[in-house]
Amino acid sequence: MAKRGLLQDKRGDIGLPDLIFIILNLVFFAILFAFIWRASTNAIVYEQAYSKEIALALDEAKPGMLIYIYLPKMADFIISQKLKPENVIRVNNADRSVIVDFSGKGGASFKFFSEGDVKAEVKGEYVYLTVGKKT
Repeated sequence: MAKRGLLQDKRGDIGLPDLIFIILNLVFFAILFAFIWRASTNAIVYEQAYSKEIALALDEAKPGMLIYIYLPKMADFIISQKLKPENVIRVNNADRSVIVDFSGKGGASFKFFSEGDVKAEVKGEYVYLTVGKKT
């Protein structure tokens, strides 16, 4: 009597519906694991909080102002995730939004209503925001 292999049942080879079920389960658990790993670093929470904080500061800004904000956890995320500081905080002047991305996968975005064009620069634990004139 021959032994059954891993992909064989009493009737023979495994069927296509069973194979699709196994693959879909593996994909589901991979996505679930990725979400849990990302959530465990609290990156999602800090991305949302920092994008809102920067946008609210920009809402009160006038053209010609320089704003600096102390964000201590930001430096930890940059070092631990090996990110480039210029990619962590971006300002989209066309869309009028601030994007904070600690994971390299899009990040959190929040809109602001300031009049001038904004330039963001990250130096250590500080974010420097320069509000220029509207072009």
